[in-house]
Amino acid sequence: MTLLDAIRKFASDCVFISFSSASVYGNPVALPINENTPIKPVSSYGYHKYMEELAILEYASLHQIRSATLRIFSAYGERLRRQVIWDLTSKIITSIGLTH
Repeated sequence: MTLLDAIRKFASDCVFISFSSASVYGNPVALPINENTPIKPVSSYGYHKYMEELAILEYASLHQIRSATLRIFSAYGERLRRQVIWDLTSKIITSIGLTH
């Protein structure tokens, strides 16, 4: 059973949040990058992250599951705290009202 299957069966009121990567944009021609920047991955990692996004979007739409995908930019690095992803996720959930 996949996580999305479990949500559909047992927790239909929750929101599925997935993490993607800015690598789905490849080498953008213009900056800053935003949600309207064309998707043109140049690596297998970027391509597979985009395929993951599409699979989640399709499944969530088909089964009426609320979902959000966050495209993270430079989430890991030498001076970043360990909790950077958790902190970012909490702020986004609060700011866009994805709580119950």
